[in-house]
Amino acid sequence: MIIISRINPAQIKIKLTQLAKAYDVDEIIAVTITEDFGDRLQSYGLLAKAFDLKQTADCL
Repeated sequence: MIIISRINPAQIKIKLTQLAKAYDVDEIIAVTITEDFGDRLQSYGLLAKAFDLKQTADCL
């Protein structure tokens, strides 16, 4: 498991991309361990921002 905190979105993208390449995978599953839904949503939002992901109607 890799724990990432207190780093900027560019660093997150670099670390996760390196991890995916090292294990030869094309998909990563992110898990945010927090009770507060708002915190969890913010965490996933920051991850989406790091990879420049946009919300689509299919995601709703």
